[in-house]
Amino acid sequence: MVNFCPNGLSNATSVFERQVATALHEFTHALRSSSRFFPLMRHEDGTRRTPRDGEGNPPTHSSGVCPNGKNITYYVEPSSQTIKFSTERNHVVAKMVTPHVRKFVRDHFNCSTLKGGEIESQDGECLGSHWEERLFEPEDMTPVSSYRNVFSGLTLAFFVDSGWYRVNLSTSEVLHFGRKKGCIFATEKCINPATQAPLASDHFCTTSVNEFQGCSIDATSCALCSLSTKKPVDPNGVSILIKYFHKRRIKQLRRLLSAHSGLYWR
Repeated sequence: MVNFCPNGLSNATSVFERQVATALHEFTHALRSSSRFFPLMRHEDGTRRTPRDGEGNPPTHSSGVCPNGKNITYYVEPSSQTIKFSTERNHVVAKMVTPHVRKFVRDHFNCSTLKGGEIESQDGECLGSHWEERLFEPEDMTPVSSYRNVFSGLTLAFFVDSGWYRVNLSTSEVLHFGRKKGCIFATEKCINPATQAPLASDHFCTTSVNEFQGCSIDATSCALCSLSTKKPVDPNGVSILIKYFHKRRIKQLRRLLSAHSGLYWR
């Protein structure tokens, strides 16, 4: 049984698709697409990816510091066969390095050196439960609902690698965002802080006006740049990790949930 909060639903036609996408997103979490279950994933032959203790529990921590610098309150640690941490773009990132996920991202970005699928770094914990918004923006399991969500082969690859399901990969939807954009797109910042130029002008933008001025990545609609000149919500200003512009007042609309993403055509 799934409980939907009535005060969070609307009968308006304009939001129907978004509500369905949100429901699918939450259903997917319920199917164990969540970081707390990553340590319980299994190899294709059924063996455990993460070692367990005598009582069948994976490594669990209640104090200390996470690889990303956050303080640990409760952290169940997956093995390096599942998640690996490394430094990119001047901060620590986590990537799912399981075989099918790794193959998907290498094929998707056309980059044979990628270690795996990057996990969202703004979930507020040691390890997030979403795909990185900056790289997979409209994928159904990124943290922010998009203009048109797709259930791509990336999330299906996770389910294959979980060891819990048999998956029909042919049912995946095409993820246009970042497709065949190469290694630089997959590893560098979306806006060059020095030149303020977008890494890929058809994906990222640096101007904002109240009129349609671009195209959505899947070329099905017009799009606006998700750039705001409002004052930052944080009184300390914009984080150095996302400060692409010299003017303090320019910030990203979706900063709270996707601070390491870019400024998109939406």
